[in-house]
Amino acid sequence: MTRMPSSNLKWGVPLLLFLAFVLPASFATGQRRRNPVRTGHNNVLLQRTAWSRPPRVAVLPFFNALSDAETAPLSEGILDSLAGALECVNGLAVVDPAVAADVAQQSSIQDTRKESDAVKLGSLMSADVVVMGSYQRVGDRFRIEARLLDVRTGHVLSGATIRGAGTYPNDYFPQLDTVCKGVVAAMSVSPSATERSRMTAESRATGSIVAHKKYAEGTQRMKSHTSDDLLAAVELFRQALNIDPNYAEALAAISHAESLLATMTTESGGDATQTRQTAREQAEAAGKLRPRSGRIQRQLAHARSADGDFDGAVAAASEAVRAWPGDALSRMELSRARGRGEVAPGPDLDAALRLAPWLVKVQKDLPTVVVINRVEVPLQVLIGSVQRSVPPMQSIALPITPGSHAYQVSAGPAVMSGEREFTYSEEWTIEGNMFPRTLLSINNQTSSTLVTRIGDHALSIGPNGSGKMTFRTGKYPYQIRAGEFVAGGIRSFEAGEQVWTLTDEDIPRGQITITNVGNVGLAVNVIGSTSRSFYLAPAKSRTVTVSPGNYKVRGSYGGHVTGDDEWHVDRESKTQIELGFKVSHVYR
Repeated sequence: MTRMPSSNLKWGVPLLLFLAFVLPASFATGQRRRNPVRTGHNNVLLQRTAWSRPPRVAVLPFFNALSDAETAPLSEGILDSLAGALECVNGLAVVDPAVAADVAQQSSIQDTRKESDAVKLGSLMSADVVVMGSYQRVGDRFRIEARLLDVRTGHVLSGATIRGAGTYPNDYFPQLDTVCKGVVAAMSVSPSATERSRMTAESRATGSIVAHKKYAEGTQRMKSHTSDDLLAAVELFRQALNIDPNYAEALAAISHAESLLATMTTESGGDATQTRQTAREQAEAAGKLRPRSGRIQRQLAHARSADGDFDGAVAAASEAVRAWPGDALSRMELSRARGRGEVAPGPDLDAALRLAPWLVKVQKDLPTVVVINRVEVPLQVLIGSVQRSVPPMQSIALPITPGSHAYQVSAGPAVMSGEREFTYSEEWTIEGNMFPRTLLSINNQTSSTLVTRIGDHALSIGPNGSGKMTFRTGKYPYQIRAGEFVAGGIRSFEAGEQVWTLTDEDIPRGQITITNVGNVGLAVNVIGSTSRSFYLAPAKSRTVTVSPGNYKVRGSYGGHVTGDDEWHVDRESKTQIELGFKVSHVYR
């Protein structure tokens, strides 16, 4: 890198500071100073008027634009506060930040400051929207910028860039609160008054910026999942509590770290009884301070389950689900509590996987099978008693315990079934060539050219000729057309080589005889699957051959109509119809 000459450096930094803060301030009004956050979400309201389900939102760490050491911990602090506030809105399903970090680590995505990597991570977690951004401090001036990325398109949602500016540290927590509400508004989600109040409480979990930074540092240390970093994180959380004894999130974070340490101790053959008790004590204390926090109640449920209090865990997890219906991990804890410490298939796990298919990437105790559809049509999958629809070229996680299960997979009319041994967290890829196939030979023993259609397959065969078609075995609608005559129905085709011989009997026909009983000629129309139009002289008859079905036979003369009744014609039936007008004066 080329170093800037000292003469340029002397003026370069003041110029950057001027551009970052002085120019925006010169355009600020008194009203803007009172309400320091600008949101540009009006255009989004035109694009995102409604969601068919609660949108999945992943919040990523905000990066320190100027690498300011004093505010470096706020990267995690903004992330945690923003995610916690969004979790309070029932109309959103928020990906837990710790889970997002695990998925990023497993996927080798290192730099989520790049929009392309942020979108890739969002896609791995089946998110609809990714919230990312930056912050910077210069002197006592502080600014936050949040952007909302549409995971489907990879672009920033129109107008969904939210900026805030104010002083540091006085305006930090008010900025967080307003940015949180701006993000919700940008997604066209309207929280209730209670939810807005809870959002504010979550974004201002402590009134001390110093305690908040200690908590954020501890959260960052926990991401490595090493015992040394977990112990260091516990110490940072305790420092935050020394500053603010009512900091419930710090108590819950200690419980979380102690729970992870207890698991490590148990896996290495040690005694984790005291560590589990500490985890529960801290979670109970946090729950008393913030009884309506979904995140804290979830940790309380986890600590109680680890301590063997499954009934208490069910109560805490149920409260977490009520407070935070969009959180998949709360439903996971409820499943674990009801399973007496084991996650088991059932409605709770089903709901968790519907909310967060990415759970299978990070949860190691899930009894799941991931079905991957590589067929061009939706699959209907039944494994044991669990049934799901899998869209084309997509995947879905099913709560299936390891072992032998009967299965049936349908791709439209094609079906394959049997019994199969499923393993833990298995990926089962379904491809078109896995379905049994039918090789059908069709013999045309009629004197007409037949066009035979079976499902989406069609074949034209000349008189007394033959042809072949191959398709997935199953039950299909079929149609046989001989000129204007049509036959059809539904037929099951077996796997392997099959022969189908078609004769005149397979093309049913009926007859309609129309007699003109009047004294004037008629224009006759036969209306149905086989239509006819002709002139019929007085006292004459004409017989037409038609396919079976319902028909209307109409005669008209000089603007007047006779007949128009509906007649049903069966195979080989002979229907007699009389039509006519008696006119007194007929000029010839």
